Amino acid sequence: MNVDQLRSFVEVVATGSFSLAASRLNVTQSTVSARIRALEEQLGQPLFLRGREGADLTPAGLRLEAHALAILSSWEQARQEIALPQGFQTIFRLGGPASLWSSLLRPWLSSMRERAPDVAVRLEGSHSDNIIERLSEGLLDLGVVFIPRRRPGLLVETLFDERLVLVCHKEIIDDWHSHYVNLDWDDELRSAHREAYPDLPTPAITIGPAVLGLNYLLDQRAAGYLPWSLAAPWIASGHITPVENAPEIRRPVYVIAPDTHAHTELLDLALRCLRSIGSLLQDFRD
Repeated sequence: MNVDQLRSFVEVVATGSFSLAASRLNVTQSTVSARIRALEEQLGQPLFLRGREGADLTPAGLRLEAHALAILSSWEQARQEIALPQGFQTIFRLGGPASLWSSLLRPWLSSMRERAPDVAVRLEGSHSDNIIERLSEGLLDLGVVFIPRRRPGLLVETLFDERLVLVCHKEIIDDWHSHYVNLDWDDELRSAHREAYPDLPTPAITIGPAVLGLNYLLDQRAAGYLPWSLAAPWIASGHITPVENAPEIRRPVYVIAPDTHAHTELLDLALRCLRSIGSLLQDFRD
């Protein structure tokens, strides 16, 4: 079994076609067929049912799919870590939500580059569950999340409270209710929102990532809750404005680290940088 065989398998699964998989991999269809055939011989099981309408997974193929994706992900991670840029000694991998890029992740990256110039850094933007999963699998060194689902072998620490404020486009300040957009966060935030606005009708529009919500508020002259760190520059520029007397909603931001008896110096440095920035953000928000 090799990486090319697994990559061909994954592409056939994704496209449902040997020919389309070959096109995406920039190889011939016969090459893809040979790779799949070799994989089937090594596993002793057929992986696809081939027909006129394409290729469907067999039960064995279904079982292999998740393993193949995990192996390819691990291989890509290993390749990046081993093939370090010239002049770098190691790599540090941090995962966190994109909405914290400006306030937390970018300052952390600057601090790490200053204090550990020989360390390459890999930043991944994702949701909490995926970050925790990748930490558990050893594919990340540190994670920043909003929902700290506990796993064996991982330690959870509160960094600071993210402050969410109700803002609206400057042109609709007197009628923000009619232009309200629901920004879909998590169960805890939805519960806090219902307590703050028990009589507010369910909005017709729901948007997930906060950055997309900000773009919609600016483009469509709407209203909604945004993280203060994301909204502050636009409030300062006068494009959006806080709704007067609107309750604030706060949610904790957590850092999750491997539960090891002896942290490496690099991990300790990364944690100190996060804690320092988190402390400043907490003081700023308070």
